[in-house]
Amino acid sequence: MPVWTRHTQAHFQNEIALPIQTVFGCYTIADTWKFLRAEVEAIEQERPIMRVEYSREYVGRLESETIFKILKGIVGLKTEGNSQ
Repeated sequence: MPVWTRHTQAHFQNEIALPIQTVFGCYTIADTWKFLRAEVEAIEQERPIMRVEYSREYVGRLESETIFKILKGIVGLKTEGNSQ
């Protein structure tokens, strides 16, 4: 499934309707991880806006501690955002 489709779906699943929503994701190819952060804006409009930022690639067997810290940070951000 394309990244745009997954992030649009995540936007609609979010219970809080915000003008700009931030969605985090990652994908792996073999032992390589890449993270992304997307801002979705005006999803109800005919031409919504999506800004995407990608991380560099991380190799799991060499950088597992860094990958874990990134995942933990994303979960922490989402948890804090849901409590507001």
